[in-house]
Amino acid sequence: PGNSQFDPAIGEFSGNDDAVIMKFAANNKQLVWATYYAGSVPAMAGSYAITEAQKLALGTNTPYVFAVGTTNCIDFAALARPFTPFANASQELYLGGQHRMWVGAFSTHNGVCDWATTHGQNSGYTWKEEGLSIAVDATAGVAVGGRLVGNAPDFEAVTPAGAFHRPTG
Repeated sequence: PGNSQFDPAIGEFSGNDDAVIMKFAANNKQLVWATYYAGSVPAMAGSYAITEAQKLALGTNTPYVFAVGTTNCIDFAALARPFTPFANASQELYLGGQHRMWVGAFSTHNGVCDWATTHGQNSGYTWKEEGLSIAVDATAGVAVGGRLVGNAPDFEAVTPAGAFHRPTG
């Protein structure tokens, strides 16, 4: 009672496991808003649709809570809502793999998802990328970390000079 749902937040469970993001009021710890975020069609036929939120981060100078996690849903809702700070942000759909990392930004005011994207290899099923940690700096820059499991030969990486780089394997 008293909760509101705002599009494109998902008001009903869509997969077998959905990411859940909630905000509680500072003064009385009452639920202000809550949403599911996920897809419903798993990458591999016969498996379960799973989207997990692993970590959340709040920026000090931004009205967003950022989430990072993992999804295996080929219909995961990647978006960059117009007229928001994310209007030109990356919004990569599920393009391959067993699981892909996902990152999203939810309004702290009402829970609306203004940005969500996946990241990972663009083909095959021999790998998975997991989003396990997230941080937001004072300028609302977002850094995520996780792990890549399996063989991902065309993993998209930007490697600065001097940084660790393993060309194969």
